[in-house]
Amino acid sequence: MPKNMYVWREDRIDTCIAFGNVVTNMVTTMENVNSSLSMYIPELLSVLVEKLPAIQMYSWGKFKLSRDINNIPTSLEDFASWYEEEVNIMATVSNRL
Repeated sequence: MPKNMYVWREDRIDTCIAFGNVVTNMVTTMENVNSSLSMYIPELLSVLVEKLPAIQMYSWGKFKLSRDINNIPTSLEDFASWYEEEVNIMATVSNRL
């Protein structure tokens, strides 16, 4: 994932979905080329987390802390699953009208 990838806007669900698609596609590609060790590269995970708005960084931090406390390693696949749930929550809130 290029470091210069745009930082999406949390007030636009379409950009949130696009970011989620990039993350999901990256994880799927790594799985398809059998690159399971790459799923645990902390620098790559940090690049993704830096793209998040502050409120989602906080939410991610809570998720990751619960795993760290239980000595469960956190992978890019975990991030993708967590983010998919975040997008579903945002979509639910944005569709409530």
